[in-house]
Amino acid sequence: DEFFPNLSEDTYIALTVHLDPPAQFMAHHPELRDHWEQMIQNMSSEEWKQAAEKYMCALIDKMDEWYPDRVYAIYLLSGGTTEWYSFLIDEVIDHPTELQKQSFKACTGHDFPSSDILKKGTDGCLRHPVEDKVALDYWKYVNDIVAEVQCRFAHTAKVHTKGTKLVGLFNGTLCGMKLDLCVRTYYNGLDRLLACPDIDMIFCPASYVARKLPSTSALRVPTESIAAAGKLFVHEIDSATNLVKTINSKAAADHAEGRDESFTCAEQTKMYLRRESGITLAKGMGYWWFDMFSGYYDDPELMQELADIHELQKKLMTLDNTNLSEVVEILDQRSAYYLETACRYPMVEHQSAPLNYTGAPWDLRIAKDLFTDPQTDKYKL
Repeated sequence: DEFFPNLSEDTYIALTVHLDPPAQFMAHHPELRDHWEQMIQNMSSEEWKQAAEKYMCALIDKMDEWYPDRVYAIYLLSGGTTEWYSFLIDEVIDHPTELQKQSFKACTGHDFPSSDILKKGTDGCLRHPVEDKVALDYWKYVNDIVAEVQCRFAHTAKVHTKGTKLVGLFNGTLCGMKLDLCVRTYYNGLDRLLACPDIDMIFCPASYVARKLPSTSALRVPTESIAAAGKLFVHEIDSATNLVKTINSKAAADHAEGRDESFTCAEQTKMYLRRESGITLAKGMGYWWFDMFSGYYDDPELMQELADIHELQKKLMTLDNTNLSEVVEILDQRSAYYLETACRYPMVEHQSAPLNYTGAPWDLRIAKDLFTDPQTDKYKL
């Protein structure tokens, strides 16, 4: 109760575990780099992984001691914005560390290539399967190693809790980034995470290109592939509300004036909240309200709106939510490796609004499903 003195009897806790090495650990390991900015350069450090696992297990035990039977989930956070990528995307290939070079050579047999080789393709914007093999091997390697570490931490959490808690993490943004960024930010190993028995949930923020009120919403992950794998998806609604300008915080002000719409009144915010939660409810998925800088929902009218949406959700959960889509958009992970990473490609996400305007339900899937899931036989377009 020291941390949550007002915790009600029906409140449960999802424990977010920040796995980045802290300053005191970094001081004894000069081979490591700042994990938030250059995570991939630390991925092969066995000492970091063992220390992080030990810390995670101790934290879980302490929370269970303080709040018995309250912690229902473990969320694994690491890297840039705690979403498992290197914030300084170019730095990690322009200035590789010895640890990074050794790991890459051990896995692929190649010496670490120049950044120009890693960014360019010999066939215009495309990589050649033979002439660009080193680059292809590198990008496959970094996506694989991140997925491998994520699965390892998830397994440790599952074993330590004897399978009594859900495990989740941020990933899967295959259609919410410019195509080369799927590879450069290590989200292109999603198929491995979906096959991992220890991962139960995938999270992703609301679309950044569809936050303005006149637009439709857009999901940034292959939701139907996640569902077909028996996983949960949580849509993180972290947009600025009409209250953001009342928050005395530069970070909040930047949030409002940057990529988000700055709503002018509670009515506009309510319309947006209905739209964002509505798209996830239509797909039988979940969502959470992310009060990013504290105060986004500090208003009785908005809190009542959230309560009303929650009541609607409870009603919908009692109804038949069978997927009736006959339209599907396919995301091919394998082909993404063949795109050079020195230029920018349009986001697949931009197709969401036109598809939404058709009025027909549609799915998002990875190409692998076409060969493994018989449910894909229903698609006509």
